[in-house]
Amino acid sequence: MRSSLRVGIALAAAVLVTGCYKRGENLPLDVARDRVMVPEVEERTPPVPLPTLIEPTEVVKLGDQVWQASAKEYNLPAELVRMVGSAGGHSFYVLAWDDAPYDRLLVPIAGVENRYQEFVGVYD
Repeated sequence: MRSSLRVGIALAAAVLVTGCYKRGENLPLDVARDRVMVPEVEERTPPVPLPTLIEPTEVVKLGDQVWQASAKEYNLPAELVRMVGSAGGHSFYVLAWDDAPYDRLLVPIAGVENRYQEFVGVYD
């Protein structure tokens, strides 16, 4: 019993002594709270440019309907879309199984394969 007590006290003292080892200068709390951290590693890779989307203010008339660009994007394989026409300098696609009247049109995003931006119908 006495030997286990001595071992316990020795372990507790060792933990306390190693816990008090000063490894660096601690900052006061009010200084540390507002301090701006400096990164240890500088990132040198350039950011990937985002694809340029068509502005939502652009309105295109195709067939009997007026279409406006939305911010929604689709990532679709080429076999799931088919071309239905072009207007305003854009080629318009729909889902391969979709029949007229269409509820959405898709325009390929320039520079990105199999990515399409949605155009929605504008109703009066």
